[in-house]
This record gives sequence, C-alpha cells and structure tokens, in this order.
Amino acid sequence: MKDDKMADTKVDPYQDPAYHPPHEEPHPTVETRTPEEPHLAPEMQACINECLDCHKICLSTAMNHCLDAGGARVEPHHFRLMTNCAELCQTSANFMLSNSPLHAAVCGVCAQVCEACAHSCDEIEGMAECAIQCRKCAESCRKMAHMAASDCHPFDTDPIPTWATPPPPVTK
Repeated sequence: MKDDKMADTKVDPYQDPAYHPPHEEPHPTVETRTPEEPHLAPEMQACINECLDCHKICLSTAMNHCLDAGGARVEPHHFRLMTNCAELCQTSANFMLSNSPLHAAVCGVCAQVCEACAHSCDEIEGMAECAIQCRKCAESCRKMAHMAASDCHPFDTDPIPTWATPPPPVTK
C-alpha cells in the first residue's frame, strides 16, 4: 500500500538531490561562443575600485556611524552629501564598467562631490576614514576625467545623441 501511494505521488525533480537534468545541445543557430570580457586599462580599473570603496565607506558610515552617533553627523547638509557621494561613486563605477563615452563627465562630477564630502567629513570628529577615501576617489576620478577628456571628450566632438533628445510633439 505504501508503494502504491508513492507511485501516485509526483516528485519534483528539482527537489530531488539525485536529479541531474539531461544535457541539452544548444539550438544550432544559437551562438555558443562566450564573449570576451572587455579589457579595462589599469587606470580605469583603479578608478573603479576607488569609486566602489568610496561608495562602500560613505554609505556604511552614513547609515551606521552617523545615524548612531547623531549630532552634526546627521545634519541635513552633511548627511545628504555623504549619501550623494556614495551614490555618485557607484554611478561613476557603473559608467566606467559599461564603457560609456560619458564616463569622463561623470567622473569629473564625482571628483567634485567626493572633495566636498571629504571637506565636510574633516569638520566632524571620527570621520577621518571617510574623508581619506573620498580624497583618494576624487584624485582617481580627476585623473580619469582628464585622461578621457584629453583623448576625445564626448561633449566637444559628438552631436547630441538621438536618445538624449525628446521626441517631437504629437499634433492632431
């Protein structure tokens, strides 16, 4: 009776640790070659790393140290600057990782925001680690913005891309 009951019960193969899906050959028209990873210049990789480190430190410090300690650390100007810095650092890293032609412009702004965040952190006790990383990131982003701008700054040579212009108004 127990065996009959087991035979009627359907077993989800994905829940069975002994289940191994059958190997399926890809469809003949599907590209099976794995694309190569884009090669990043060492300077760009270093800048991405500084941006990601700065994002991590600013966000973690703001959400943990600043909120726990209170006082000047949560005054709107300082707290906004820290969270904006964290977000812009992440955005800069994303622009570089995606090989966006606008990464130089974003890195230039990131350098300015990081420098402002470092100055704000300098004025508050216990914020030295954040200020140091913001300065490292600002320097790296300045170099990246300068390097990319000296090669070919997109705002100097490219027309406004079609995706950046609004569509024409609809007339009835």
